[in-house]
Amino acid sequence: MSRFVHEQKTIGDLLAYHIVMFSHKPITIKNAEGLLGIGTLIAKNDAGEYVKCIFGGLDGADNARHVLTEIVDATNSEVKTNAVARHAIVKRAGMEFDNSFDTEPKIQEAIAKLETHFIIVAEEQ
Repeated sequence: MSRFVHEQKTIGDLLAYHIVMFSHKPITIKNAEGLLGIGTLIAKNDAGEYVKCIFGGLDGADNARHVLTEIVDATNSEVKTNAVARHAIVKRAGMEFDNSFDTEPKIQEAIAKLETHFIIVAEEQ
């Protein structure tokens, strides 16, 4: 009988290049955003709150700005965490996109928004 162990994603699965003291930013994820994994795309809505990025989301929730660097559970309360905010290269395979990003053009639009914040998404690293 074989036994397989499911390994959780780590920050090494996400980041290809970053400067810890410069690339990362402390953020607070808004209450009721749910369980978010490493590599989740984060938006800053019009109210200045950090939320899960959703394609076509209202009030700025579709404006990709950051990428989470740790697992957070913002189901019942807001959560302080860290995210990649600037000058980094992230691995696309390590990213998590909401189900609303259901086509490649939608994903590419989000990636283009990240690049305006100097977060480059690498296809392979």
